[in-house]
Amino acid sequence: MSNTDYPIVDDMIPFVSRMRCKFQNLMSDIGRRFEDHEARSFTDLDVNQACIQFIRFKDTLDVTLMGKGHRSLGDCTSPSDYLHLMLPGIVFQYGDSTASEAVDPEYVMGSPWRGHQFPKDPDEVIRKLNSAKKGDKDRAKYLRIGMLPLYVAQEGKNRVSLFRICKRDIEAEVCQANIESLPSICLDMSGTQHLITWKNEHGVTMFASIPYPTIALPIYRLLGAQIHSKRLPVPAKMVTDSRGASIYALTNAVGMP
Repeated sequence: MSNTDYPIVDDMIPFVSRMRCKFQNLMSDIGRRFEDHEARSFTDLDVNQACIQFIRFKDTLDVTLMGKGHRSLGDCTSPSDYLHLMLPGIVFQYGDSTASEAVDPEYVMGSPWRGHQFPKDPDEVIRKLNSAKKGDKDRAKYLRIGMLPLYVAQEGKNRVSLFRICKRDIEAEVCQANIESLPSICLDMSGTQHLITWKNEHGVTMFASIPYPTIALPIYRLLGAQIHSKRLPVPAKMVTDSRGASIYALTNAVGMP
């Protein structure tokens, strides 16, 4: 990525800032020539670990929200909202058809079994839910993200934790969510925060901070996004404003780190 490749409009950025970033990127390139590898902790996770970590973070968020009284005893954070808040800049293309699949609940973004008493006979409840036919109101409907073992519950969210406890697969209708486009990922001027840029449907360049990069970056990487070590000459205020408009606003409100 050369200095002319910055996906930020040049007249938004002072000339001095652009030159500073160009120099910092040059020095980083020289430094990497003397290193055997660049340390990236998020590359240590395999596909299963990365997906489960992503889901467990949502579970933690849900429990925290419940504890703070921000939700009723029904649904917690919408799985679809969580996906888009944690992975901004990805454009999905959804398939027209579904396929029946037995899904491991450990890989499903669902919701806690809230507002329901734990059944006296969970096997009977599970049998009933799993025997529901396509089109039935009790049939689970999930999206699969790319080719990852990562599913988003659309219908049948609250049953996920029950099936996890009982260690049973969920019979669901699964729709494939393929990746249409991915954002470009770089660093901010300080080199400490990951930023993404992408073109929206009107061709306008969008910019955002990546919320919780240790959680999100492994998923971006597995979906094929290019993660660059180059720095973008983005003003600090833009980064701060972007963080305030992200999922940080929700997690900070309930005291999550």
